[in-house]
Amino acid sequence: QAVHGIPVERLHHAPTLADVWPQLLPYLHRQAVVAHNSAFDVSVLEYSCRDFGVPIPAFHCLCSVKLARVAWPQLERHKLDHVAAHFGIPLNHHDALSDARACAEITVRALQSGAKIPLSYKQR
Repeated sequence: QAVHGIPVERLHHAPTLADVWPQLLPYLHRQAVVAHNSAFDVSVLEYSCRDFGVPIPAFHCLCSVKLARVAWPQLERHKLDHVAAHFGIPLNHHDALSDARACAEITVRALQSGAKIPLSYKQR
């Protein structure tokens, strides 16, 4: 709520993670998942799964921050908003869908950059 600016009123009747887990799991379990600063996002997912009593999915994780650092070491910062701005990628920062689209675009550009990116999946 604080990070994304979602009004508290919208959260009171929102479904819990356990409620939506059957719909989310196919997008995670045994899939390639990309996140900007994936260590943070994966830790939040794992703690949330434990808190709501749902199984932690097994998935392969790529970090677009790490990809950006390898592809464009000359950039002063590799935070999502900075990399997106550098490439003119539209971003409404901390809007989940906008962040996801920017992360995806950064990942594709990094993989197409010609940089020697060590792709070793870390299965969660």
